[in-house]
Amino acid sequence: MSIQAFSCLEKCFYSSSTWEKVKVYHKDYEEPFIDTLDNRDGTLFKNEHWFVISGKGFGLSLVLPLIHVATVAINILRMVVFPFLISYNNYTSGKKISFLENCKQIIQAEATCLRRIILSPLYCLSLQFAAVYTIFFPNEGRKVFSSIEKSWCDNLPTDKDIRIVTDEDKENEDKHYFNAFFDYKNEYCFYSAYCFQPVGNISDEKFTHYESDS
Repeated sequence: MSIQAFSCLEKCFYSSSTWEKVKVYHKDYEEPFIDTLDNRDGTLFKNEHWFVISGKGFGLSLVLPLIHVATVAINILRMVVFPFLISYNNYTSGKKISFLENCKQIIQAEATCLRRIILSPLYCLSLQFAAVYTIFFPNEGRKVFSSIEKSWCDNLPTDKDIRIVTDEDKENEDKHYFNAFFDYKNEYCFYSAYCFQPVGNISDEKFTHYESDS
């Protein structure tokens, strides 16, 4: 009986003409990817069971306040460290950087930290509502959450998440994490749910075609 109920709910999950489970063919791979397509704008998301997405939404609703506190604390720490770090990097870079340029870089970095401290409660609250929305409306909630979080991360791609270590950085992971933690050039970000981010758009050149997998 419970299996039938879950099967029925899954059908409802894809019954709307808005969302569709599809096979997407990539020009660089022989086997298709199974994704979830938003027919309104062609956005593709990782295909996951509705129960998994809802569970992630529930988990995020619990941890987001902690992430907010950590964000504020980290940016306060950065505001203390950045003037010394930027000055040190400029002094040891071997480039002729004027005192005014050095001050300009410090002010820009401090302003970014201050902006994040001020906006963090607003974004946290917005993401909190989106996470709760995801519990009850998995696909719609995931899309709303991903849009808000991408804006919070200054539209940086998910491969710029501080947890993503490239092959080049694997040789010196400590340096990677230090640079990411004390990032004053805004080159890194932190996605609390990068699995919610779109995997692409059906119109992307890397995709050749798609077909329904319902």
